Amino acid sequence: VLLVHGACFGPATMRTAADLIAPGARVLVPHRRGYGASPPATTPPSVSDHVRDVIEVLDAHGVDRAVVAGVSGGATVGLALALSHPDRVGAALLH
Repeated sequence: VLLVHGACFGPATMRTAADLIAPGARVLVPHRRGYGASPPATTPPSVSDHVRDVIEVLDAHGVDRAVVAGVSGGATVGLALALSHPDRVGAALLH
C-alpha cells in the first residue's frame, strides 16, 4: 500500500491511516518532494516530478504494483500515477 500525503502537509499526516491498515500489509509513506524530511524544493515540483519520485520509491522497495491511496495533492499524484503507469497501480483510493 502506498499512501501519498496531501499538499501543505507531510507524511506524518498519513500515520494514522498507515497504522489502521491490515496487519501484515506493507505500507509505504514517502516524503513528497519539498515536504516532510525532504529538502525544500528549489523550484515548484510538477505532478510529473512527484510521479517519478513515487516510481523511484516503489522501485527502491521492490514493489511492482501497489494499492495507492492519496488525499488532496496526493490524490492528484495518485491519479497521475495511475494514468501514466497503469501497470504499477493495482487499485487506487483517491480523495
